[in-house]
Amino acid sequence: MKTIFICLVITFIFNYTYSQTLSVQPKDKKDIGMSINEYSLHVNNADTLVLVYFKANWCEICKKLKPTVEQVFAERKGFIKLYEIDTDENPKINDYFEIDGLPVLVLYKNGQIVWSYVGLLSKTSILDNLDTYQYRLK
Repeated sequence: MKTIFICLVITFIFNYTYSQTLSVQPKDKKDIGMSINEYSLHVNNADTLVLVYFKANWCEICKKLKPTVEQVFAERKGFIKLYEIDTDENPKINDYFEIDGLPVLVLYKNGQIVWSYVGLLSKTSILDNLDTYQYRLK
C-alpha cells in the first residue's frame, strides 16, 4: 500500500510539473515575439527619432544593410533609437505591418511614421533622411 501511494504521489508531481512546462511554451508560432502593444510603447514613448530595421536572418540584402544601419546608429547615437526586428521571430508585428519585402526601414518621430523604405539604401541616404526629420519635425 505504501508503495502504491508513493507511486501515485510521484506520478502526480511528474504530471503537474510537465503540464506547467507545457503551458509556458507557445501554442502557436503567432504567440512568440513582441506584441503590437510592446512595439507601440517603444516607438511612442521615445524622446528621439526611432529607426526600426525589419530584417530576417535568411535575407541576403538584410545582411548587406546591417553594417550600414549600425554605422548610422553609431554616428547619430543620442539622436536616434534603433530597434532591429527579426520578422521571423516577431510574426505578430510582421502580420500587423503586412511586411512582404525585406529589409524595411521605418523612421518614427513622436510616434508617427515620417519615412520608410524597402530595400538596400546607402548610408548617406539614411543619414540625409534622419537629418531632415530631426530638424523639420520639432
